[in-house]
Amino acid sequence: MYSTQRTHDTARKAPLRLISSLLVCVVWLFPAYAADSDAELPEAGPITLQSPNGLSVPAELRYFRVPENRNKPGGRQIQLAFLHFKSEREDPLPPAIYLSGGPGASGINQIRAALDRLVLPMLEDRDVIALDQRGTGLSNPLPPCGPDWWFPLDAVVTQEMWDARLAEIVGGCAAYWRDQGVDLAAYDTEESADDLEALRRVLGVERIALWGMSYGSHLALAYLKRHPASLARMVIAGVEGPDHTLKLPLDLERVIDEIDRKTAAHPEWALPPLRRTIPAVLARLEQEPVRVDVAVPNLGKRTVTISKHDLQLVTASVLKRTKTQTKIPLFFKRMVDGDFSAVAKRVAALHRGHPLNPMGLAMDAASWSSPERLNLIGRQRESALLGDAANRSFEVVAAHLGVTPLAEDFRTPVASEVPVLMISGSLDGRTPVSNGEEVLRGLPNGVHLIVENVAHEGSLLAGRLTRDKVLAFMRGEKVTAARLVESEPRWAVEGTPTILTEAELAAYAGRYRMPDRVITLASTENGLIARDRSGSFSLSPRGKGVFVNAKRRIRVRFRTEEGHKVTGFETRMGGKRVFAVRVE
Repeated sequence: MYSTQRTHDTARKAPLRLISSLLVCVVWLFPAYAADSDAELPEAGPITLQSPNGLSVPAELRYFRVPENRNKPGGRQIQLAFLHFKSEREDPLPPAIYLSGGPGASGINQIRAALDRLVLPMLEDRDVIALDQRGTGLSNPLPPCGPDWWFPLDAVVTQEMWDARLAEIVGGCAAYWRDQGVDLAAYDTEESADDLEALRRVLGVERIALWGMSYGSHLALAYLKRHPASLARMVIAGVEGPDHTLKLPLDLERVIDEIDRKTAAHPEWALPPLRRTIPAVLARLEQEPVRVDVAVPNLGKRTVTISKHDLQLVTASVLKRTKTQTKIPLFFKRMVDGDFSAVAKRVAALHRGHPLNPMGLAMDAASWSSPERLNLIGRQRESALLGDAANRSFEVVAAHLGVTPLAEDFRTPVASEVPVLMISGSLDGRTPVSNGEEVLRGLPNGVHLIVENVAHEGSLLAGRLTRDKVLAFMRGEKVTAARLVESEPRWAVEGTPTILTEAELAAYAGRYRMPDRVITLASTENGLIARDRSGSFSLSPRGKGVFVNAKRRIRVRFRTEEGHKVTGFETRMGGKRVFAVRVE
């Protein structure tokens, strides 16, 4: 049996932070956390959320109960949580329920980012609901599981080794979850869709509206199939249709080709095409894996071995977001020249692994894939540059989890006259434009917006080009299909900002005491966010331990102890050097 102490300790701390915030009626909504089913949950009642722009938004935390497994009459009941934002309109439109992605992310946590741009405008017309789906956040949270390390840092990890280790970990965790009383068979998208119908009845309304992204779109479409009379309309982005849970390997290559087209338009960048560099680097690693000495967070200097399989997984991961896509050509240019340092940091994080989320694994294993799509995936991965890295051997996960896939009719196409607005990003390789086009065929009142230069991002819903269209569609106004062109992202070339992994950025997060204030630093995907009593601002990496905000002319240099532990930073204020000490 695996050691679960690390993941359980983490699980206990996260909800306690949320609980303490609720008690003072201000919620700071953190990234999705793994919750402990034994942790005490906050009481239902009024709370106030702080929006990113500093506005106070009142809401009510509410709970309701549903059967854990509707196939077991008289079985256990579980408690689900949601935030209820109430409109002051006397005759409100059907309430809009937000569905988070993942699966496994907390809707209650994620809603804060949308308060200013979507929630507050929606409240002019209707109530807004943020639901924690079963098994996530405050809704019957399930215990995470997994070893502290998946592989030693210097291990040469092959596809066969990865699959064998994954089978061992998932099999052990499945046994652990069963011992903890977790009914994995109860965590599927049809059960969650029926939870939404139960929530509609709790709200006392005839119909609801839905909005969400990625897995949230998968759940919304399942609700549309199961309860069409209860749905007024919905907006979904990053569309995951009924048979799109497992990804097509060649969808990532379409993104690679698009990146090559964009960088080829700028020969002055001297970025060779990925169609040439990726096969060359993978062939080199297949012949002889590379060993690199790098600084690993909390461990100091370590030797990391990079294999072909490691690089395939890392590349598939960084292809997910626009901000990381922009770094890939430079990554591979440097690797062709023999510099694997940036990739080694990501491989170290890959070998360390992460706790497994039972809800997310069970949901995807139950949604599964049609035989036709499985055959297509098998054919594509034989020739794909990255193999089946997009699915990270999920067939192995499903085989050892012990979850029975839903019936084939779950994966059949949607056919409905309910108005549906879909939004896709042209650089999205996980939920590509073709997903939306496929789903659209069964929706005579469907509309598909395609946003150029955007990948799998939350900005698909709340971005400058789509926000007003989303709000108009939710009000019942006409929105027509369009291809919208977002500004081209800034591509990383030699001399651009330092590229750090999420784990490296997290090492700088914490609270720092200055002579006249306390500053809190939080890591983001691409840098740091600094918050103090006057507001917040971003900091971008510019070298070893150096972060800047060019607009505000701020430069921060961090101090470390023993070469890796961050103890404080120095900066300049009013022309004077100022020091800050890390307090936690």
